Amino acid sequence: MQNTVPVGGYIFESYLYTHSAYDVNQRFKQYVVAAQFAGRTNILEWQNEELLETCHNHFLGFLLYSLSSIGSNGNQQFFYHTLCCNFHGLSRKGQEYLSRLGFASKLRSFDETRSVCISKSREIVRSTLYQYK
Repeated sequence: MQNTVPVGGYIFESYLYTHSAYDVNQRFKQYVVAAQFAGRTNILEWQNEELLETCHNHFLGFLLYSLSSIGSNGNQQFFYHTLCCNFHGLSRKGQEYLSRLGFASKLRSFDETRSVCISKSREIVRSTLYQYK
């Protein structure tokens, strides 16, 4: 079975069907109908690029949230999403709201994980510096 979207796979296709904005969803459905009418199994690559350029930020948010919900391998995504929000200046209160909604890690967990990551980074840098002296 082949998916309709050539670049992005099933997860981009499911995003376009379920979570994309109305105009993007309608355009995607028009492209799918045109592809089926022409006897193709997927939409054209320029159409795919156009859809991706239109909604890439929203799709990345959907992707982070989806990956963080898949098994234990995605648990670090909560930390990275919170770290990204912290880097871009989101307040602690905003991070707390995102954690309540399930988009970010809890602040205590984030602080502990961040301190562990910082100490590991310092050890790596120090060992690299001492190695070249």
